[in-house]
Amino acid sequence: MNNKKFKYIFFCVAALLLAEALFVYLNRAELDFHIVGRTLPPPPAIQVPADSYIDLVKQGDSYLIDNDEAKAIESWDAAIALDPERPEAYTSQSKVATGTEEMQLLNLALSKGPYGLAYELRGYANNDKEKYELAIADLTKALETGVHTYSVYESRAFSYLNLGEFALSLDDINESIRLNQEDSHAWILKGFALYGLGICYEAADAFYTAVDITKGGQFEDEMRDEFLNNFNPNHCVDDSTTPL
Repeated sequence: MNNKKFKYIFFCVAALLLAEALFVYLNRAELDFHIVGRTLPPPPAIQVPADSYIDLVKQGDSYLIDNDEAKAIESWDAAIALDPERPEAYTSQSKVATGTEEMQLLNLALSKGPYGLAYELRGYANNDKEKYELAIADLTKALETGVHTYSVYESRAFSYLNLGEFALSLDDINESIRLNQEDSHAWILKGFALYGLGICYEAADAFYTAVDITKGGQFEDEMRDEFLNNFNPNHCVDDSTTPL
């Protein structure tokens, strides 16, 4: 075989080998492309556990108990970022707000749906502002939504008392005392409600019970003394001539 034929054959074989190598490479590249396409899909959306929102709200409440207001607000903000259509985080935020901002947050919370704690806190705020009718409405809503705490009954009793609704006040304060017999403020309110109804002996007993609970607390002593100093036997319907 002469050199020319040898070179020709060598060139043909080399060309075939090169073509085969190129074919294998392209097929492999295509295969790799499909494999990569199958094994590296776009990352799925982050799935938020159903209770993450409430966990963040509770975390913020815990921080507030520990007097870490900054971390509390951070946790509540994170909860709102997860779900801005729920009332719990706005309600918790109101605990560190004052004045107009406090009411705005509670109103915002209740715009997301009925929520007992928001009604409760707004009732307290309305009592502080001496808006007793509004306080009664909110505290009643709190009770209707399942917030049956002694403080709700006590606060509504305070509202009724300031409106001169002594019988309604007494009903609520008796329920408050049933739930917590050691709350001296409730016994003071009971004393004023009873006196408003002219039941003077029981009123006096309520004031002295408040003093006994706190073993002579300054506020309780002052309230008892105010009752004694302003006692009027003509107001009594139980024939009392003295509260003692």
